[in-house]
Amino acid sequence: MKPLEILVDDLKSETITSQELVDQALASIKAKNHDIFALLEVYEDEARSQAKASDERRAEGKPLSDIDGVPVVLNASGQALVHSP
Repeated sequence: MKPLEILVDDLKSETITSQELVDQALASIKAKNHDIFALLEVYEDEARSQAKASDERRAEGKPLSDIDGVPVVLNASGQALVHSP
């Protein structure tokens, strides 16, 4: 994944959608997690649903924040990792 600042710029400029970012993140998780066991649970349906809602907010010019739509992973301690593995 790209640095956060680039992802935010890409979303703002409509170079990519949140749904596309989530698809990329989920593909990366599927490709790697079976070897590294970094994630205990993956909420694919919820991630896709939230990405769709984010894209709709952006289309209306009403994102919740600059990072609205950027996929986030939480580790077991609850710390946010802004970039997906």
